[in-house]
Amino acid sequence: MTDMIEKIARPLGMAFAAAAICTAAAADEPVSQIDPVGLWKVNRFDIVMSIEDCDAQDFCPVIHWIAEDEREVYDYFGPSSREKRERGIKNPTRDNILELCGQQIDFELEQNPQNPLKYEGRVHLTGKGFWANMKLELKDEDTAAIKMSKLWVTEHDTWTRIPQSQKTRYTRCAPQRPAQL
Repeated sequence: MTDMIEKIARPLGMAFAAAAICTAAAADEPVSQIDPVGLWKVNRFDIVMSIEDCDAQDFCPVIHWIAEDEREVYDYFGPSSREKRERGIKNPTRDNILELCGQQIDFELEQNPQNPLKYEGRVHLTGKGFWANMKLELKDEDTAAIKMSKLWVTEHDTWTRIPQSQKTRYTRCAPQRPAQL
């Protein structure tokens, strides 16, 4: 009986060991990675984000181009309520909105180790005065799904990569200097 169990258990054990080795080897192989660096059109707002490499994080988003009347972006990423009060800003002007040109947006995202196309973390909404949870998933070379949430409020967006042939359409805007008091 012992011989019979050994005859069955030994090949079964070897099969499990082989499967474990193959699984470990497959896990060490590089997973197809989509590079998020480049220009991305944000569909919810009329802005273009430049995703750039940086040392401290996987990537750093910068406002590359913004429509002159994009007030909602100013409300999210502009100065704090306190600074707006101090500067006497009730309704942002074109120049106020263009102050956001070149501004880096504070993302603290970490790449998901099980899925390198997903990033999770948070984004600082300076104009609102808080951090929001954020998820970014690269769906393909040209599409990213974005989800931001705070408490029970959730917003979804899709970012679309701007092809090389259209990069001149969105020239980098020049930051406007805030009016001096």
